[in-house]
Amino acid sequence: MAEPFLLRRVDMLLVDLVQVLDGDYPELSYGLVARCVEVARRSVDANAPDDQALELVSLVERVAREDLERIRASMSAAAQ
Repeated sequence: MAEPFLLRRVDMLLVDLVQVLDGDYPELSYGLVARCVEVARRSVDANAPDDQALELVSLVERVAREDLERIRASMSAAAQ
C-alpha cells in the first residue's frame, strides 16, 4: 500500500494538472478534463515511491492529453 503522504502529494499534483489541462483545452468542460485525468490515474501504477511522484504525474498527464486530443478531434469532426 502506498504511503499516505505520497498519496496526498500525488493528489495535490493531480489537482494542479487538472487546472493546467482545463486551461489548455478550454473548449472541453472542466468535468470532462477531470474525468480524463482520473481515468489516466487509474491506468498507471498506484504504488509509486515518493521519489517517483513527479514521474507518475507526468505519465498521467501524457495519457490524459492523448485522450483529450482524441476527444477534441472527434468533437471537431462532428461539428463539421
